[in-house]
Amino acid sequence: MPNGRDDRVTLLLDEEGPGITSSDDAADLVGTALSRGADVVAIPVARLDDAFFEPATGLADDLVDTLAAYRLRLVVVGDVTDRGGAGGAFDAWVRDAERRDRLRFAADATAVARLTGGAR
Repeated sequence: MPNGRDDRVTLLLDEEGPGITSSDDAADLVGTALSRGADVVAIPVARLDDAFFEPATGLADDLVDTLAAYRLRLVVVGDVTDRGGAGGAFDAWVRDAERRDRLRFAADATAVARLTGGAR
């Protein structure tokens, strides 16, 4: 039932499971999300490889771009305050991605549900 927000179907990955380490993993997520009718993919921080938090590696861009190509949004679930390298490159990347409405951050599953109108 609509709740004033865009209700979205969210694929919320378990905290336990294989890490997201490459663009191949992003492609696998697309297949899983589309097969479940999801609009949003929510990934716990624990599942993201450290390279995700270093923009120079390109992993974060690959993941976000791959999902966006299929009109899927990414929500990173958990605390990222201690992630990313020195110099604030990750923080700058986050600001840019959020401006383009392709990426959001949520503290936990409850926050994901608030952002997306419900999680599945």
